[in-house]
Amino acid sequence: MTKTVTVIGLGNVGRVLVHLLLGSNHSLRLNILDPADWLSGAFLDIEHALGMQPNKRVHFNDQQLFEASDFVFFTAGFPSKHGASRLTTVRDNTQLVKEIFFEKELNPKMHIVAITNPVDVITAALLKYSGLPSNQVIGTGTYLDSQRFSYHLAQLAQVDYREVKALILGEHGESCAPILSKSLYQHQPILESKLFTPELTDKALYQTHHAAFEIRKTEPGTSTAVSHCAMRIMEFLMDEEENQLPVSVLLTDAWKNQLELKHPICMSIPAVLSSKGLQIPEPIQLKNGELSALKRSAQMLLEYQGFLEG
Repeated sequence: MTKTVTVIGLGNVGRVLVHLLLGSNHSLRLNILDPADWLSGAFLDIEHALGMQPNKRVHFNDQQLFEASDFVFFTAGFPSKHGASRLTTVRDNTQLVKEIFFEKELNPKMHIVAITNPVDVITAALLKYSGLPSNQVIGTGTYLDSQRFSYHLAQLAQVDYREVKALILGEHGESCAPILSKSLYQHQPILESKLFTPELTDKALYQTHHAAFEIRKTEPGTSTAVSHCAMRIMEFLMDEEENQLPVSVLLTDAWKNQLELKHPICMSIPAVLSSKGLQIPEPIQLKNGELSALKRSAQMLLEYQGFLEG
């Protein structure tokens, strides 16, 4: 069955996503939404690939296709300055979300995947202004942080990175909370392995926190890994099998109670994705230090998401 997919924003992330979508096995009607007048060359370049992709159709700035989309990737926005917190772009990027989504007649079954930073706040804004159910608006969140942490742990321990499954929850940013008690090496708890000393895990976490800064030393921004995260989220939502991963979603009452929150926020917690949709299991048991770190992360985000109740 052909799916209609809209990519909003043809910047660095948007271009990688379009490349991944065109190269996928899915039958797609792809709509690229970006009104910038300097993109005509990029649009033409994309069209030249269509002869090699017989199960793809590409459209540009088609508002009707956007509103009818099965999946929307939101990559548009103003980037944070080098070395600055992702939270510095809150006002401009949430206003952009409102301009694009507010009072639009959207497909009631649409799924939106947020990538733009600060992604937890943008996920909340997309939820508010799209009017869609909370299980249809998902941010890449700490799915990316968890992948980075897994990689750096494996590199420092000199083991196969595919055998390390680390978990980070909370904000996609400085206050994210590493959950070592639920992180695995060869399907066993990392904390039970002598390879992953406290010094090594601290260094891996430092590298994870500073990954975006390192990438921006030579690149205009991060794009490849986060685009793969977003693509996997879409594919998991089309898969009959259930896949659990940390993504930014609206917290359930059970999670709010565990984090001692009285107000709704979006942040990354473990969620289950499949063709049945997004489901949020009961909160996982955390060690005291992990729970405290996650509470601090939630409080940090709460300051920027008060509009959810407005």
